Amino acid sequence: MPFWERTISSDFAFPEYDFTMETEEEIESADIDSFGKLRFQEEEEKLEFESKLVFQRKKQDFINSVSASLIGQADFHDPTNANRKAISAAFEEVVQFDPEFLLKVALYTRKELNIRTTANFLLAAAAFTTQCRPFLKKYFQKSIAIPSDWIEVAEIYLTFHDASMSFGALPAALRKVMTSKFPDFDKYQLGQEKTEKKKKDREESKNKAEDEQRDEDKEGDDEEEEEEEREDVEKRSFNLKELIRKLHITNPVEHVMCLIGKRYPEDLESFYKSRLPGTWEPERAGKRMKLPTPETWETQVSLKGNKAETWESLIDHRKLPFMAMLRNLRNVIKAGVSSKHLSWIVKKLTDEGSVTHSKQFPFRFFSAYQVLEDMEEDLKRAQTQEENADESGDAGCNRGGFRGRGRGRGRGRGRGRGRGGGGECETFWKKKKKPITLSDFKYDTRLLQRFRKALDTAVKIATSYNVKPIREEL
Repeated sequence: MPFWERTISSDFAFPEYDFTMETEEEIESADIDSFGKLRFQEEEEKLEFESKLVFQRKKQDFINSVSASLIGQADFHDPTNANRKAISAAFEEVVQFDPEFLLKVALYTRKELNIRTTANFLLAAAAFTTQCRPFLKKYFQKSIAIPSDWIEVAEIYLTFHDASMSFGALPAALRKVMTSKFPDFDKYQLGQEKTEKKKKDREESKNKAEDEQRDEDKEGDDEEEEEEEREDVEKRSFNLKELIRKLHITNPVEHVMCLIGKRYPEDLESFYKSRLPGTWEPERAGKRMKLPTPETWETQVSLKGNKAETWESLIDHRKLPFMAMLRNLRNVIKAGVSSKHLSWIVKKLTDEGSVTHSKQFPFRFFSAYQVLEDMEEDLKRAQTQEENADESGDAGCNRGGFRGRGRGRGRGRGRGRGRGGGGECETFWKKKKKPITLSDFKYDTRLLQRFRKALDTAVKIATSYNVKPIREEL
């Protein structure tokens, strides 16, 4: 049946077609809008990607400059120091994009890299930078571990010479975080810092006296300029007592009163007003309050001397920390401690847990290795001198090779003095100190070789566990 004869059901629906044509202008404008938006989006994404790469590169440069402190420590108290300038330049590049990142690096530097001074410099720079101050409270508490860090941040801040404040003043953001951090320090930490500060003050006063003696030969303006420079440097240093007064710290009451040097309350009423903890102790009434001297290896060696008994007592009572043991390896060996205590040190250096817990970097062990090299050179030098003395010098003196020309007692005609004259040989030995002989050494090459092997093991452990890479994305 032809298709035209077919009947169409009533429910059949004809398709609807739109036969209207778009004009050429409408088509062109539509293409321009769609492709324009696409091109703009691609360019925007490209620029964003490039800026991220630049930013990541600047972050990496900043981390590299900070990590370089492991090799050469900068003098951050000197604004003209080259390493400080390099870190500051990288700091300025990053602060424009991510000011919080700078404080993250400060925390990482203190906790993971264990570089105290560099971390303190970054905290001081963050306190000086307006963009970083809102994040200071978040990172300051964890980045400061001991009172010397707390003091050093304030000292380094003064080297920035903040023009908006008078010299010696600290910004409110830094004052707040320092005040809130102070109660975290205990008596032991504060007492240790006070002891170390006294040693530094003695050394500085000694150096100052030497400088004054040297400056006596100088005249006029040069002397005045040097005096001003010295006064400027002195203003940049703080101690606990000065910072407590500058920050108006009142808590903990006992620590503050001990550091300032207040007297203990003389009666019960004064005791309650002072807000001191505990009960009133009448036997302390009117006496100057002081922090207890901590029993550390420094105080014990200073009190009892650099002797074998002192070091053995410190080891027996577990008062010799790993870092102190490593730095005093020469003193311990030369003091002649027992083989039992030497074995304890070797065991510490070869124990994986002890080396890992110490968080010491490999270069610390290289420094100790160099100490052993120097000790071996001293031993060989003494051995050579003794052999040479046996062959020539001492034999001539003992056999009368340099006889004096005097006779009898008193002054002779020659250079000698006393009976028979002493001659040139006696004069020579009077002028020079007694030479060190092999019998004065309390160690030998075998012991030094034993410690070298222990240090080799310690370096391998420290390289594997104590040098942590930065795995997080920048």
